[in-house]
Amino acid sequence: MNEVDHELVGRLVRGERAAFDEFFNEYYPKLYRFVKRRLPSDSATCEDVAQATLCRALESLHGYRGEAALMTWLCTICRRELSARWRENQGWAAAPALAEDDPEIRAALESLLASEQGDPLLATSREQVRQSILTALDYRTGKARWRHKYEGGAGGGGGMLTTAGGLVFAGDGGGNIVAHDAATGKPLWHSHIGNVTNPPITYRLDGRQYVLVATGDQLFTFVLY
Repeated sequence: MNEVDHELVGRLVRGERAAFDEFFNEYYPKLYRFVKRRLPSDSATCEDVAQATLCRALESLHGYRGEAALMTWLCTICRRELSARWRENQGWAAAPALAEDDPEIRAALESLLASEQGDPLLATSREQVRQSILTALDYRTGKARWRHKYEGGAGGGGGMLTTAGGLVFAGDGGGNIVAHDAATGKPLWHSHIGNVTNPPITYRLDGRQYVLVATGDQLFTFVLY
């Protein structure tokens, strides 16, 4: 347990009012964003789940042993709360499979989180690890079909494009626009144009299909053969 978590949990157990305010102000926004990534179109339920998670955490503080960071522990409770809501509400779609929910990826993120206390550069590295994995989901099952890790850092930040011809276009962390095989994730082609800042778009002109990509105030057009 890091010192900040240890101190806050101790104050909460002692019933300090200021600690409850600090706990809510620190972790409610983070949990809300955590839930929002899984329920992007239901803000009201995101608020309910984030609040319920904090309430359950406060009820279970004596069981927190500090083997994981406090936020990691809260996310575990939040996942259980989300699972309960999904079971209760049959009208919801199946739970989306996010890269960060994969056990191996989550373990890597938690390892970074455990060592990032007091070091903003490490905190940034943790976010970059999450963003540098492109994941394809099967819309019928919600399960991951393939994952591609961008070695150069965060990729796909400008948005992505999928074509009917089975291609996925996305920017990587090295300033390239990359075409992936939509079925396997295998990179098929790339061009170094700078950091992609907007989702690529496609259009047809004179019988040919083009892909238009923006890097800041510059536009690049590529023809598909």
